[in-house]
Amino acid sequence: MAWKGETTILIYLVTLAIYAFSAWQLTVKGYPVFIRQGWLCPNYRGEPIVQGFGIYFFIHYLLFIVMIKGIAFVWPNSLPALPYEAVVFSFILSSLSVMGWIDDHWGNRLIKGLKGHLLLFLKKGKITTGLAKAVLGLMLALLVSRPLSASFWNWMLFILAMVFSIHTFNLLDVRPGRAIKSYWLFTLSLLPFFSQPSLYYLYTPSLVTTLILFQYDRRRLAMLGDAGSLTLGGIFGYQLILDAPHALIILWTLFFLFITILAETTSLTEVIKKRAWLNRLDHWGIIND
Repeated sequence: MAWKGETTILIYLVTLAIYAFSAWQLTVKGYPVFIRQGWLCPNYRGEPIVQGFGIYFFIHYLLFIVMIKGIAFVWPNSLPALPYEAVVFSFILSSLSVMGWIDDHWGNRLIKGLKGHLLLFLKKGKITTGLAKAVLGLMLALLVSRPLSASFWNWMLFILAMVFSIHTFNLLDVRPGRAIKSYWLFTLSLLPFFSQPSLYYLYTPSLVTTLILFQYDRRRLAMLGDAGSLTLGGIFGYQLILDAPHALIILWTLFFLFITILAETTSLTEVIKKRAWLNRLDHWGIIND
C-alpha cells in the first residue's frame, strides 16, 4: 500500500498527533520518576540535573510502533505496513539507548575522549564502559550497514559514517540543546532524499521526540546523556546510509572525522565561542545560559 489518498494521510496525521500528545505526557509523568530514583548528574555548571533522559528516544519509538500495530489490527490496510527498516531502526534505538544508559550511570567520568579509554586499555588492560561503548557501536554499525551495501567498499563507507556519526553526537552533547539543534541542522541536508516510508515511519516520530526533549534540555532540567546522544547519532547515521547519495555520505563522514580529530586536540566549546555565528546558534533557545 502506497502513501497516497487523503484518507491514508489523514489517518497518519491523526495517529501522529495522538502519538505526540501521548509521548509528551509520558515524558512529563516520567520526569519526576528520574528525580525520585536519584538518576541525577552534575551538568557543566555543577548543577544536579536528570541524567540519561535521552532514553525516551527508544521509549517513544516503541510507543509509536505499538500505536501503528494497533491501528493495523483494528483497521487493516488503513496505513502502509511498517517497513523492514523500522525493525532495524528499533534495533538501533534500543541498542544505543541501553549502551548509553549503562555508561551514563556506571561510566568513569574522569577519563576523557576515545584516546583516553584506549590508552587505559593498552597500559593497564582495563576495559572501561567508554571503550565497551565504542566496540559495541562498531559492531552495531557492522550489522546495520551490511544489508545496505552493494560492495565491500560501500560497507566500509557506511560503517565509518555510522560510527563517526554516533561519536560526533556524543561529543556535541556537552551543552544544553547543542546535540538536538545539530541534529535538526544536519538533517536539512538529507530532506530531499528521504523515502516516504523513512520519513513517515522512522524520522518524523524521532523529530517529535527531539522537540519534546529539547524543552527539558534547553532549560537545564535534564540532559540527554549518552543514552540520548549516542541514539541521536545512530538516527542520523542511519538516515545518512539509508537514503543519502554516496557523495553526501562521504562529505558527512569527512566532517565527522574532522570534528573527532578537533575534539581530541581542543575544546569544541572554545572553538564555538570564538565564532560569533556559531556562538549565537549555540545559545539560541537556551534558557538562562
